[in-house]
Amino acid sequence: MKLKRLVVSVILLGLIGTGVWYFLIREGDVRARFNLVALPGTIFQSAKLWATSDPSVSDFEFEKRYVFNHKLEDDSVRYTFRWEVFQTGDSTSQIVVNVTSDQNSFSTRLQSLFSETTIEKLTTDKLKEFYEKIGEHLDKFRVEVIGEARFDSTFCLYVPLSTSQYGKAGGMMGNDSFISEYIIANKLKPAGMPTVQIHSWDEQEDQLIYDLCYPIAFSDTLKNNELVSYKWIEGFDAVQANYYGN
Repeated sequence: MKLKRLVVSVILLGLIGTGVWYFLIREGDVRARFNLVALPGTIFQSAKLWATSDPSVSDFEFEKRYVFNHKLEDDSVRYTFRWEVFQTGDSTSQIVVNVTSDQNSFSTRLQSLFSETTIEKLTTDKLKEFYEKIGEHLDKFRVEVIGEARFDSTFCLYVPLSTSQYGKAGGMMGNDSFISEYIIANKLKPAGMPTVQIHSWDEQEDQLIYDLCYPIAFSDTLKNNELVSYKWIEGFDAVQANYYGN
């Protein structure tokens, strides 16, 4: 009889503990996770761009690196989405999204024990939409790692730029014609392909500070002016990779 009572007590305590965790402690009313063959930076930027371009999304908040939150309103109900991206291999990552109803989380969790809830369907639809979008993006480029390489010291003409991560390409293209014409007009001798030297990337503010550098033959007569500057980039060991895509 004592053993039976002990077993019943253990089972009841287990059920109570599970209930407390499920209704009061567990993060998110719904948790979704999936894997992608991509690095966290690519996924994070794609997820952030996708979320902020959705008119139903508001209150975007950067929490820490590869973690952000936002609100999403659907049928007059607000939900909180919390995204986390983890690197799981050399070229693979896992995305974990916790979604919570701002109106009645307890009722939502209770209902999900017996049937599919609105929040589950919403989460499935939204993440399926994102999965398809990032799949289209990943299909447009390919990176081939060649191996270790040496970046030789280079003298270059450069302009300092500050853009968002998404706006980096636009910043480069917007200055390409000007720099090319400046090199021709001043009879400078090109000495290599253009180089981007990144100084800092503030992921929270989405601000990228970098120099757009065009290698040229060294001359001690060249002086900085209001249009362009000159400098040496010291040589360093690097990893060489080829990027195929736009």
